[in-house]
Amino acid sequence: MPKKITQKKVGLALSGGGARGLAHIGIIKALLDAKIPISYVAGTSMGAIVGAWFASNGEVDTLEKFFLGFKPKDIAPMLKIIRKREGIILKGQPVAKWVDEFFGDKKIENCRIPFAAVATRVKDGEEVILTKGNLADAVKASAAIPIIFNPVSVNNELLMDGGAVNPVPVDVVKKMGADFVIAADVSGHWVDISEVPLDMVHLGRLFSLISSGLSAASYQVAKKILKEADIVISPPISSFDLLDFDKTNELVRLGFYETRRALPEICKGCGCPEPERNSLEKFLDFLLFK
Repeated sequence: MPKKITQKKVGLALSGGGARGLAHIGIIKALLDAKIPISYVAGTSMGAIVGAWFASNGEVDTLEKFFLGFKPKDIAPMLKIIRKREGIILKGQPVAKWVDEFFGDKKIENCRIPFAAVATRVKDGEEVILTKGNLADAVKASAAIPIIFNPVSVNNELLMDGGAVNPVPVDVVKKMGADFVIAADVSGHWVDISEVPLDMVHLGRLFSLISSGLSAASYQVAKKILKEADIVISPPISSFDLLDFDKTNELVRLGFYETRRALPEICKGCGCPEPERNSLEKFLDFLLFK
């Protein structure tokens, strides 16, 4: 008699990473194509945006189409720059308005798939896990990157980007009930601008430096967390920057194929049958993954 395979409850933990988080769309598309059932989703920052949409709607095609419409000229109007004595910050109202329009008045507890967004409490730096209440508010709080966006008030508490305390919320989906955790990490990379004269570090490069600093800090925290995941998917997206939203197609593709590469291990670990491939698909897999 063949040994019966027990299918496990799969949890998906999505990291932050700015525009690099668009690779999560490709990761989820590959999992859906392979019919991997996702029982729980937790996300931080950009991972919270993608995760919240997937958890509430059961698809990511709409989100992909939205970001595919982005052009380089759309980035600056989306993030209005305000100069203050204490430095340069970005006013997040246009982004907040988009999140409100996109998610509407949906509640976290009404998502199709149980969802949690991770944020950081400004008062004491403690982790806050949002599993109830307005979905848009939770997403905005989780993605409120320090220096770049203002903190967001949720339940009378000021909250900011969850990447400061939990860059890849593996432990969160485990507590939700997952017994097989897929961690999608698109956060860590460093941009070296040491050879650029200080008076030539324009705004775009400054964002790269801020992004790199945040990513480096998150990476140090994430290293221990990722050890608790059953599998880690890390697409090769280190050359992409925080604001590369106009490169959605490339980021989604990299996330998709990196997940395809990992499917045999994922299917074996969670007890799902590996999807059958026709001759053409096997040939393409051979070219891409050899």
